[in-house]
Amino acid sequence: MDRPEMSNRDDVRGSAAGDLIQEAVVLRRFPTALAVLVAACLPTGERVLTEAERRATEDTVRQLMASMQAAANARDVDRLMTHYSPVGTFAAQGTLLTREGVYTNLKSYYGTLRELDFQWQRLEVDVLSPDAATLTGLAVSEATDTAGNRLRGRRVYTGVLARRGGQWQIVNWHLSMPPDPSARRE
Repeated sequence: MDRPEMSNRDDVRGSAAGDLIQEAVVLRRFPTALAVLVAACLPTGERVLTEAERRATEDTVRQLMASMQAAANARDVDRLMTHYSPVGTFAAQGTLLTREGVYTNLKSYYGTLRELDFQWQRLEVDVLSPDAATLTGLAVSEATDTAGNRLRGRRVYTGVLARRGGQWQIVNWHLSMPPDPSARRE
């Protein structure tokens, strides 16, 4: 028995034959779509870091954070800002800042202090490549303001760091100040 030729697939849409044709088309395309999806998830050919290279990059990022800690404790805004990229996004307590905004805020804050003891309590570094890493950290600080008041605080940071022109810099930084868990609430 000869089958009639179909000039348009719409003629069978909604029928059992039409549904079978649509399924056949989808199934025929599925292997190609799956191959494209799998290929998109594969590494792009970038060289995988050795464990020694990963550790060396992590150590470099940790040294940068130690340098920033020393600059903060010295209340040296100019030295601290050498670690920030000229172009980047910085956020603190729900406010987006430019690099200049970070400088202004730090200059103002440090101007209210007689002393500052800033310490990293926890620092997690995830090396993404030889030139990029992310950082998540928890820091505590104790300070004395110019009026002699003692101040305590906790800070949670997340950041993206990149090596540009041979120098590691912060290109994205977020700061939150969660409540002190030891503080009593009434």
